[in-house]
Amino acid sequence: LQVAVNISPRQFHQADFIPGLLHLLEETGALASDLILEITESVVLEQVDEVIARMNELTRHGVRFSIDDFGTGYSALSYLRRLPIHELKIDRSFVQDAPRDPNGAALVEAILSVARHLHLRVVAEGVETETHARFFDTHQQVVLQGYLFGKPEPAQELLARWRADEL
Repeated sequence: LQVAVNISPRQFHQADFIPGLLHLLEETGALASDLILEITESVVLEQVDEVIARMNELTRHGVRFSIDDFGTGYSALSYLRRLPIHELKIDRSFVQDAPRDPNGAALVEAILSVARHLHLRVVAEGVETETHARFFDTHQQVVLQGYLFGKPEPAQELLARWRADEL
């Protein structure tokens, strides 16, 4: 079971973040390859070389990275080729506009093209209606995320439902 966890810039820059995370993985027996750390573009804004070094260290242990809310921050396409990332999460504001706004659709198509050429997985956030989902019908590689598929719920309830479905 893969788990994606949002990490704040403050958390990511803490001196004990990497040792603490690696200790937690070891203690729980969770596979690093099943962990995706979601960071926003703002994490990269300061100390780019240090951020890349920290990301590379975690990547060597198998942890993967996702750029969350892609397109809403200070998107510099140049850093995408330098960062060891696995996926881009298209911000919900783009997903919401894309089916009815040609400019929004063009921006989503541009993000998808960049991701495809960089061999990145794409997650579309904020898929709330069938119309949103249909917009991505021609993009089978896009993972859809949003209220159309489920609302946030406590972890224990989600795990109980997941375990019941597995039986």
